Amino acid sequence: MKSLLFALFAMLFVTGLSAQTLETESEFPPDSPTWPFLWDLEVDEGGSLYVCSALGELFVKTGNEWQSFELDPEADTEAFGVAVDSDSVTWVATDRGLFEVNNGVVIHHTAENSGLPYNELRTIEAHGNELWIIAPDYGLIRKSGEDYTVYNQGKVRYSARSLWEVKDKG
Repeated sequence: MKSLLFALFAMLFVTGLSAQTLETESEFPPDSPTWPFLWDLEVDEGGSLYVCSALGELFVKTGNEWQSFELDPEADTEAFGVAVDSDSVTWVATDRGLFEVNNGVVIHHTAENSGLPYNELRTIEAHGNELWIIAPDYGLIRKSGEDYTVYNQGKVRYSARSLWEVKDKG
């Protein structure tokens, strides 16, 4: 029994030493105070990377260059989810509504200025030009064009998995 335990320990020790390596890069925007407060990421068809942060910033990496967008300079905004639709428009779900970033122009959609039914948003996914958004304790929201539809109003507890299950069912 002792020899079996010793062999197992030796195998795990040797395997653990050679099986993993960690490489780090410091190319993330160096002046960003948001690390490690990053919530979501998305990659578009062209290979650009989109990362949203808890401090209301959207970072876009194209090639080796990073670009930063402060979503709402006038208020504390927490960005929870990011999606890119089939027209390459970037959408960010926040605790203060939905932000659209199109060709460098940021547009803020809220319950007060658009058809968005609720401002407290979490997860967002794009399916073509349709957006699927989870609003905690409110429901699942579909945005198609300028129209919004709410499913399961008041019956949804926040879970990113819920959105994946809906997307996978077509």
